[in-house]
Amino acid sequence: MDVKGLLAAPEHGQMDHQIKEGLAGTINFRFTNEKTREVIEDSSFLSGVEIVPSLVQKN
Repeated sequence: MDVKGLLAAPEHGQMDHQIKEGLAGTINFRFTNEKTREVIEDSSFLSGVEIVPSLVQKN
């Protein structure tokens, strides 16, 4: 990801934590209508991404 800056984020009720943010993300999504079972799938290379270290899975 091409990091463009830092974003203020809350931590323990204070906005003094920072996370990385960029606009070079890719998103894939799939929506299913539960009533009609219609499926919509798409992807985009135009998405914002925030990197939150505590949520990143390590393999």
